[in-house]
Amino acid sequence: MSAVVVKGGEAETVTARRLAGCDGGHSIVRKQAGIAFEGDTREEVRMIVADVRVDGLDRDAWHMWRHEEGLLGLCPLPSTDVLQYQAGIAPGQDPEPGLANMQEIPERRSGHTGIRLHAPEWSSLWRANVRLADRYREGRVFLAGDAAHIHSPAGGQGMNTGIQDAHNLGWKLAAVAKGASPALLDSYEAERRPVAPGVLALSNARLEQALEEKGIPTRRDASTMQLNVSYRGSALARDDRDETARLRAGDRAPDATGLTTAEGERRLFDLTRGGRFTLLNFGAPTAVAVPPAGLRTLHVVGRPTGPGDIADTEGHLTGAYGAADRTLVRIRPDGHIGLISDAGDVSALSRYLATMG
Repeated sequence: MSAVVVKGGEAETVTARRLAGCDGGHSIVRKQAGIAFEGDTREEVRMIVADVRVDGLDRDAWHMWRHEEGLLGLCPLPSTDVLQYQAGIAPGQDPEPGLANMQEIPERRSGHTGIRLHAPEWSSLWRANVRLADRYREGRVFLAGDAAHIHSPAGGQGMNTGIQDAHNLGWKLAAVAKGASPALLDSYEAERRPVAPGVLALSNARLEQALEEKGIPTRRDASTMQLNVSYRGSALARDDRDETARLRAGDRAPDATGLTTAEGERRLFDLTRGGRFTLLNFGAPTAVAVPPAGLRTLHVVGRPTGPGDIADTEGHLTGAYGAADRTLVRIRPDGHIGLISDAGDVSALSRYLATMG
């Protein structure tokens, strides 16, 4: 497929095998692919959003005011001299995102007369949309982020969800480019689309709370941080554990502190970062005679002597993974567990490696 892009003011044709549409709620890629974007627009829930320079406020904090008319927020944008202006607009209020109206709102809602706005560099009237793409793939075209799902920012789920979409799709595209079966790409929608309805429901609930309280809900738990996202049941999740196990293939790989290496003390996330596959070997015989390129192996030993050796000095790693003395765990580049074998089944690992590349 090919696309015409503008670079430095000149048109350039780019040819690619696959296309990832990460172009937002108004996604041209989604529309051109003929993928439906089902859902609703709540016309009664509106907000003026703008980037504007402000006199009379410091840039050391996010300034927020609750008012019977609605929420007002002014948030410093890093690496700029502007603040993002956010003002909820109830039915019957002036929705015009012009300087005069924008200036009147903080005067009423903050009670301060010393806040002066400059002409906005950018402004828009935001409306609450709750929509989910009918599918995340059409042939060689994929959707991620707001192009696939859009919802209220209440709860702060948008960026987290979009980044996880992109990470999930990215490592699979890289694996296929290096020779893995193209069928691996089928798992993208299978794993990521089921996450979206829960995110939309949470965002809707937080929006209703924000409208009722005229403020931003700040409670955080595993659901708002998405630490509970799991791909259990995915074609890419394999283990020999029963249903009662606390940690299963598909779950997010937990961190562990107090690990000793030949180079000093480390935590697991220090050793698994970098977007590669990692094999944790708790003592099984040599797992793979010839490991595939890019596979990082960490051997759990009593005393580390070489690269890849780790000692679970405080027992945190064994406890976090519920590991036995022959357990094998393969962690995916996106930080989720692909395979667990407490039996140390090297053949199961080899089959998994052959599938994933």
